[in-house]
Amino acid sequence: MLDPRVEYGRRLESRVQTIARRERQHIVIGNLKLAAVVVLLALVWLRYGRQAISVAWLLAPLCAYLGLAIAHEYAIRARTHAETAAAFSNAHFDDQVENGQMRFDYRLRDGVVMKSNALELMRLVGLKV
Repeated sequence: MLDPRVEYGRRLESRVQTIARRERQHIVIGNLKLAAVVVLLALVWLRYGRQAISVAWLLAPLCAYLGLAIAHEYAIRARTHAETAAAFSNAHFDDQVENGQMRFDYRLRDGVVMKSNALELMRLVGLKV
C-alpha cells in the first residue's frame, strides 16, 4: 500500500513544477509583448518620422501585441490557478471522535493530514476493520 505522505509529496512537487512552468510562460510572453511594442515604436518612427513605410506595416506588431496580451492573460490565470491548487493541497481539516460521533471544527489547517478518518468512520458505523 502506498504511503499517503509519499503520494502527497509527489502531488505537491507536481504542483510546484506546474507553478514554475507557468511563471516561465508568464515571463516569456511578457518579454514578447515588450518586443512587439519596441517593433511597433520603430515602425511608427519609420512611418511618421522618416515616412519610409506604409501605415499597413503598423498592423502586424499591433496584432501580435493583441494576441500576446490575450495569451498573457491566459498564462496569468493558469499560474494563479496552479498557485491556488498548491495552497489548498497543503491544507486539511481535522476531526475528533467524541462519544461515538465524529466532529469537525471546519478550520483549515496547514500541512498534510497525519491520520485517516475513513477507518474510524467505518468503526463508528459498526464495521469490523
